[in-house]
Amino acid sequence: MGFRETAALVLLHLSVVTSQSGGIYDCPDPWLQFDSQCYKFQLYPADLANAVKECQADGATLVSVNSQSEHNFIADWLTNHQVEPRKWYTSGRKYPGKEVAEWVGDSTEIQGFQFWLSDKDRDQESGVIVYATDGVNWGWSLVDETTSRPYICEIGRADIYQIISQDRSFGYGENTTDPTKFERGPRFTIEPEDLMYDKDGVYNYAMMECRAIGNPEPTYKWYLVERASRTQVDSHQAADYTLLNGKLLIHNPKRAGTYQCTAENKFGMILSRKAQLSFGYLGQFSKSVRDAVTVNNFGGTGIECSPTKHGYPTILYSWYKNSLNNFIRPDITPYIFISRDGKLYFSSVTKQDEGEYYCMVSSPQARFTYGGGKQSMPIKLELKDLTPSQREPLIATGFPQIFPSNPKRGDNIHVECFAWGTGDEKMQLDYSWSKEGGVLPRQSTITDQGRVLNIPNIKLSDFGVYTCTCSRRHGGSSKGSVTIPVASAPFSVIPLTDQIIDRGTDLKWRCIWGGTTPKVKWYRNGVELTKDNLPVEDMNRFTVERTELVITKVKESDSGMYQCGAFNTYGSQFSSAQLKVLSFKPSFSKYPLQPNLYATKGGNTTIICQPEAAPRAFNVWQKDGINLNPVMEPTARVRLMPNGNLRITGVREGDAGKYTCVASNSQGEARSQGLLTVLGSTTIVQYPQDTTVRVNHTAFLLCEASFNPLLDLTYDWYQNGIKIIFYRIKTMGDTVYVKPDPHFKRGTGINRGGLHISSVQFFHSGTYTCEAKTTSDSVSYSAILLVIGPPSQPAGIYAEKATATTAIVHWVEGGVNGLPIKSYTIHAHNLAEDFWTMVKTNIEGKDMEEKTTLVTGLQAYSRYQFRVIAVNEIGNSVPSDPSPNITTLAAPPARPPANLGGGGGKVGVLTITWEPLGRAFQNGPNVGYNVSWKKSHFVDEEWDHVRLEGAHHKQYVVRVGTSNFYQEYDVKITSFNKAGYCKESSTATIYSAEDIPVGVAENVRAFPYNSTAIVVNWKAVPNTREAIKGVLIGYRG
Repeated sequence: MGFRETAALVLLHLSVVTSQSGGIYDCPDPWLQFDSQCYKFQLYPADLANAVKECQADGATLVSVNSQSEHNFIADWLTNHQVEPRKWYTSGRKYPGKEVAEWVGDSTEIQGFQFWLSDKDRDQESGVIVYATDGVNWGWSLVDETTSRPYICEIGRADIYQIISQDRSFGYGENTTDPTKFERGPRFTIEPEDLMYDKDGVYNYAMMECRAIGNPEPTYKWYLVERASRTQVDSHQAADYTLLNGKLLIHNPKRAGTYQCTAENKFGMILSRKAQLSFGYLGQFSKSVRDAVTVNNFGGTGIECSPTKHGYPTILYSWYKNSLNNFIRPDITPYIFISRDGKLYFSSVTKQDEGEYYCMVSSPQARFTYGGGKQSMPIKLELKDLTPSQREPLIATGFPQIFPSNPKRGDNIHVECFAWGTGDEKMQLDYSWSKEGGVLPRQSTITDQGRVLNIPNIKLSDFGVYTCTCSRRHGGSSKGSVTIPVASAPFSVIPLTDQIIDRGTDLKWRCIWGGTTPKVKWYRNGVELTKDNLPVEDMNRFTVERTELVITKVKESDSGMYQCGAFNTYGSQFSSAQLKVLSFKPSFSKYPLQPNLYATKGGNTTIICQPEAAPRAFNVWQKDGINLNPVMEPTARVRLMPNGNLRITGVREGDAGKYTCVASNSQGEARSQGLLTVLGSTTIVQYPQDTTVRVNHTAFLLCEASFNPLLDLTYDWYQNGIKIIFYRIKTMGDTVYVKPDPHFKRGTGINRGGLHISSVQFFHSGTYTCEAKTTSDSVSYSAILLVIGPPSQPAGIYAEKATATTAIVHWVEGGVNGLPIKSYTIHAHNLAEDFWTMVKTNIEGKDMEEKTTLVTGLQAYSRYQFRVIAVNEIGNSVPSDPSPNITTLAAPPARPPANLGGGGGKVGVLTITWEPLGRAFQNGPNVGYNVSWKKSHFVDEEWDHVRLEGAHHKQYVVRVGTSNFYQEYDVKITSFNKAGYCKESSTATIYSAEDIPVGVAENVRAFPYNSTAIVVNWKAVPNTREAIKGVLIGYRG
């Protein structure tokens, strides 16, 4: 960019735009600001004609795109916010027979920059220009105008006064400006999640949690939901439950169920999403001998794991060959592949692959369950033809395959591809992936020798046909394709927003959901809104449709908490908002006129009148008790502004006097007055006031000076005494670059002395000074800007004084960011795991001088890190940095080994088996087992014992002599480590090994049955220990 172009850019930014309003405003929510325009991305679809009408209702038009930067702004927003592959209406039209398209919104032809998605789109003869995506980029396409689509409205900031209205927060009409004291209904910050409970797990309880903010503080109830009914959970009547400030503890859960909580205060009640409690388990492999798998040399094959029954959504598979020290590693043996369904594949088998293979499975929650994984019986792999051969790639039947098979939006999915065939000298085949009609998702990765396409956090737009190509270097190739469907639980596209409105007005709430065909219901204070449960007098005022709730002529009794709920087979979700219906006469208690007003002779001044009122007030102005009757004409010297303020230009000495704003509505009237003094020197007549703003919102500090119009006036702003630089100029060679400040912008129009601070951050807090200067004098005024938001990140986290199950955690409070910290939450990370767990919540934060707490429920002999999250009225802080590692003390093992049993083996032995103690239950070093056994039914029989060092042991064989064949024995076991012994297991009864039967069948007789068969009869052998020496299975001829 050359200097001339740069200068033009500066002039564009500094130009003043005038309008009927006389000023330029910030874009109100939900409009977004870019340069001098405001944009609204309307997700609620409409056909073109209705989209035009909806924009016009706000004085806006459908968007016209006239620059690269404007296109980038729109494309970036769509990329970051689009949840479904939709097309968005603009004002662009291409008419038959015309080569040039045009923007109807601003009546300009489309010249220069054009952003067509493809040449095919550009070359169409006619249609409406929409924004569409190819899965990666956004650009223009042409469509018909009859289909309902989302659309983009645009209006200049100079005209935004047409839709500007006084912001109504929950403090509107209350006698406080402190946002921490605003009363409001409940809003969830934590909702229950689906939970899988393992009966063999470490914990003997399941926990779900609800948390909400509100003022007054919400109270909670929990319900067990069964079909169309729900039963309140009462901890006083059922000992299985404990309720504690939003938490639900279910002790020793015995059955699956669906749970839901409610949060309630005086403004109403809201429902949480439903959470499912289910049970996980991992069964045993069959003990039957597995058939051998036979394959030709260099042929491909697969070995089935035939996994155990289980209750988990997924389980983890691993394989080893011949011994536990020889695990299969596909990363170093590229011709071997382990599928997520457990099957072990060989693209090409050689002699070295012969052997016995074992499949091992474990639950994804193995860290928290008794015992370890389960192991299959051995499966032999044998070669029957040793003649080497070369085979071209061939995609195996069933591939590519998707895990999970029915992916949902947000899932991390894996698409597997596998081919039979011989590869290069390393027996490796080459794999590649493509997507039909587009490119692979941005977030996708390819792993496992190219055989697995990973798509984390899959989106609805990732739906499509994916193709895997397998090739052999200097050889052939094979392809396979699969369609990835993407279903979805409900998710909010247009959520409900709080409504603080006047009595008697009409309310239309829209609630748009994405997801797989969700069913939508509306609720008020936790009760579904239907014609059957509305009072007769309200039936005609309430219209409940799938995506809309309309209430005409709202009344105070309509106030409450409203929810729009969406349900499908994949889940449920609620969008919540509060309706607050107001009716009160005007009040100046919070915002009276300034008692002393000043203006400079010949200058301009604005007298602001901002009463709170419901319905909104009509302002009448008086001077010295006489009605002024100002007009709204832009050229008038004394002018009534659209927002009710009074604007005086070319101030005269006769304008001095007492000005009264009389605000009235149907409920009454109120007055506020101030004395205007006309001065000969420069005077700040509208000065900045102390302001509180939420982080990432926009703040505006007003500053207007009245001055001699024969002099030039400039405004400077200072933050904490340091001058604010609105533009920074950088020269590189002959090129001059001008970069505007990303946050600070000057006001324009009659507010040109003001300061906009967009996307406010905490470092913007401080004292701001407006200085108005002429060539003859200057005047300044200061105000304090307070930025409020979630607390800053806590610091200085460390833990000390660890016992086997507890530790004391210390931290230092981060910035409070304008609001008191209500509570803290502690998360713990056991370094043997790859995730953080919430271990303590609702730690009181208000009057907590020393930031310390005792954390319980830790795992013995484990290394931990901790982190702290601070909570205030607005939300949660970023988690603190992890604390240094701390190790809990050793303790005796948590329990004895599981699944004590045995039997079998060679005659004369007693085989005792158990599951080795999992890492979660060892609780210390030097783990081992004390095994005890004795003959059953002998009261005086002494127990024999053996001590086995090492946690890996899973059986012990005792020689009891051949005379003790098939003898009943009692066995028990206990675990120990360096810290001591756990309690002994309960006694199990097993049998020693069987011997060969000695009983012989007698009186054997045979009779003809037909030409090919005979009937044989005999006297049964007595089924006794002495004759059968074991369990009678049958007879063989």
